[in-house]
Amino acid sequence: MRLVNTELDVLKSGFPENESGVLKVEFSILVTKLHFYALLITKSPPASPPRDIMLQTGLAAALRIIRISTIPTASSSRLGNLGLPSVQRERSLPKNYYRGLAFATIFLITFFHLNSAASREEQESAASHISLAQGVFKTCSIDPLDEYARTSRLFEILARLPPGSSDPTKLRFTHRMGVSVLLHALRLADEVRGRPTEVPQGPKLDEPIPTYQSQPQDQELQPDMIYSIDQVNSDVDFLREFWGQPIMNILNFDAIYAPQE
Repeated sequence: MRLVNTELDVLKSGFPENESGVLKVEFSILVTKLHFYALLITKSPPASPPRDIMLQTGLAAALRIIRISTIPTASSSRLGNLGLPSVQRERSLPKNYYRGLAFATIFLITFFHLNSAASREEQESAASHISLAQGVFKTCSIDPLDEYARTSRLFEILARLPPGSSDPTKLRFTHRMGVSVLLHALRLADEVRGRPTEVPQGPKLDEPIPTYQSQPQDQELQPDMIYSIDQVNSDVDFLREFWGQPIMNILNFDAIYAPQE
């Protein structure tokens, strides 16, 4: 982990402190580090010194990620001078930016806000930054059903849970770096909303698999797009296996809300 931190810090050192894009570079580096921290946390035994160190390091990284997201960027200011509304300026950022912000927020919720073993100061700091991140996503939302609004709603549902609602030492997934934390949070939110959380069974192996039949007339009309049957079938098999995996149902972001209190 020290080697990874060192190599990533070298990237940031190549930019002057007053460079306009240095915050974006720092943001991306911190998100990358946080994924590694999450992997080590989920793989380390509970109450072990390495895990405690990674938790504190991850806490600092997650807080910094959220603080950076609230700082107006130079490009946003330029777009503002052109008369673009703030919501359009915020939505012009790449989706990877908001994925990193969402991950940092879920990290705080999982390991500090819902962790009864976290100190009061850590829980309060996490709660305030969760609120900041939720505000960023609300600002980007233009419809109650868009992905920004649903992400904000996910934060709200999880933040309402009392400490101890989820044991961060018993995540459902531990093999996909930071994605394991995200999947765990999605499952927990599904349970709160009363949605099914069991992974459905996939198709049986003995089921017939349709194959692509090439048409001679198509080959005559489009000679540059002729593929062998083996190549086409392999592509179809790959797509079927990839999207047909039961685990992919966990990523279903249907806009199903909990009843309002």
